[in-house]
Amino acid sequence: MSETNPQESNLSDEIRNLGKNLSSFFQSAWASSERQRVQKEIEASLTEVGNALNKAANEFAQSETGKQLKADLDDLHKRVENNEFQINAQNELLSALRKVNAELEKASKRWSDGDKGPTEPGSGSSA
Repeated sequence: MSETNPQESNLSDEIRNLGKNLSSFFQSAWASSERQRVQKEIEASLTEVGNALNKAANEFAQSETGKQLKADLDDLHKRVENNEFQINAQNELLSALRKVNAELEKASKRWSDGDKGPTEPGSGSSA
């Protein structure tokens, strides 16, 4: 007893038709001259942007600022290769650690001296 409800059949048919129509719509839209024109405009615009960026980069590279930046980057590269950065960083870290340790020693000494120091008469503490 498998009777098919006419409404279910119509619904299935309409969903199937929707799928076919969507597929046809997207194929037509993709093949349309309007889409092809827009694609060509986008491609041309992207080419112009790329050319403008290349021109700006080349102009910057030829400018005094660009040349200075290149020289600075070359110097940085040489210093990294020669471990100059590592040595400088270690020296700076060592100096900072020495200062921190010296200050901690002073603070520790003040705290321990304060605990051991004799109380002066009349200092306000009563026993």
